[in-house]
Amino acid sequence: MTAKVFHAHLQGTREAKYERLAEGDMSQTKWTELSPSSPFYLFVPQDAELRTEYEEAWKITEVMPVNGVGMTTARDHVVIDFDAVPLIERATFFRDSSHSDAEVCRLLEIPLKKGWNIPNARRLIRQETDLHRHIKPIQYRPFDERLIFYHDSLVWRTVKRVMRHMLVGANRSLCTTRSTEIGAFEYIYSAPNIS
Repeated sequence: MTAKVFHAHLQGTREAKYERLAEGDMSQTKWTELSPSSPFYLFVPQDAELRTEYEEAWKITEVMPVNGVGMTTARDHVVIDFDAVPLIERATFFRDSSHSDAEVCRLLEIPLKKGWNIPNARRLIRQETDLHRHIKPIQYRPFDERLIFYHDSLVWRTVKRVMRHMLVGANRSLCTTRSTEIGAFEYIYSAPNIS
């Protein structure tokens, strides 16, 4: 048996949506039947006649085969700052403190994440004698350049496969998204730093 897929759209504030959903019922909703198809299986109404034209365009993954979702620090307040001095101070404390791993994280207000091996992270950073070399410029947000302590010990996902291209010289990244909300396409910018 093949399932049928229907779509409806509800706009407004969260409170207004909750109220409408609580007071209404499905029989009052104007549904549009969809026919999702491979490879996208998009669950929103589409003009299928435009698909041929859409498929003639280049895919961003073809234009830029080295790509990724960007890095994730999981602890911005420790590894990102406007000034290098506090970054070095926090990294040095993480590396050199005689406190227990749990106490170091408590003092730095680092939440313990599943999958992050703190003893290994501290062993890794203890191999570094020059912490300054890990201070890099970062495009923290569009038009918001800061500094990052860019090291695997403290950054959750460094994504070096992609970001190494930003560290070797005067390269620029193209930051975009593969999916967009309804409306004008405005999800793209270029950055001179890792992001």
